Amino acid sequence: MVNLIVAVILDFIIGDPYNFPHPVKLMGRIISIEENLARRVSESNEGLKIMGLIIVSINVFLGFVIPFYIIKITKSIYNTLQDYKYLSYIHLYSSQIITL
Repeated sequence: MVNLIVAVILDFIIGDPYNFPHPVKLMGRIISIEENLARRVSESNEGLKIMGLIIVSINVFLGFVIPFYIIKITKSIYNTLQDYKYLSYIHLYSSQIITL
């Protein structure tokens, strides 16, 4: 509970930089582009509802797929780096044994 209070206070004091790219801003821009396109393409209310369903489906898909692959790629990089770390330990240990 103390961590949460400290985090809220620090967030209130420091805040986010204004020019820093944020995923919510990116999603807002994407939705704005999709909405403008949907309003140009559809001519009736039913068409707008269908386009809205398509927009929601696209955004939910992107909101899952992009983080999924970012996590998958970074996890792969992390595991590879861990393998190199263990190999370096093995090399260091074996070189110490040889010199003894």
